[in-house]
Amino acid sequence: MIRTNSGKIHPRRSSLWNIPTNTLSALVYLACALFAFIPIVGYFAWAMAFYVFVAERNSNFVRFSAAQAFCLGIIRMIIAIVFDSISMVAKHTVAMYGSDPNFIAFWGEVTNPGLGARIIGAIFAIALTIVSCYAAYRAYKKKLLRMPLLGDFSEFLVNDIKPPKRFRVFKP
Repeated sequence: MIRTNSGKIHPRRSSLWNIPTNTLSALVYLACALFAFIPIVGYFAWAMAFYVFVAERNSNFVRFSAAQAFCLGIIRMIIAIVFDSISMVAKHTVAMYGSDPNFIAFWGEVTNPGLGARIIGAIFAIALTIVSCYAAYRAYKKKLLRMPLLGDFSEFLVNDIKPPKRFRVFKP
């Protein structure tokens, strides 16, 4: 169970931008999910969730949601790097050995190398986006979604890593 500062599940307002905690929790999940589809930015979409996790002082509900979104972002980044690397290696292998008759006899004519890795990576990305959208929906309804393994790790982060006493928050 997540320990709270005042015994409540979570306060009404966040300490970051004075918006409702359920709205901020949902925005953290959605921002990480949607930024992940922007090229180059997608590798660092987890940074926004990390910022909210570190900067939030009042609500453990927001901190838990941010920690879980951070973990999802890291998983998404690792999957993207792995499948992008596989796709790149396949392209370079075909570019180097594609005209060799022995290569063509063994592999056949390769028209689009690395397509399978890109498709599998896209399937994982879409699945993680669906999970993030569902988590955002649950957070907006003020219900805590504990994902397997990620929930335990996020609870550890929230309970054992305390926010700093003074943290400069950029206000719009």
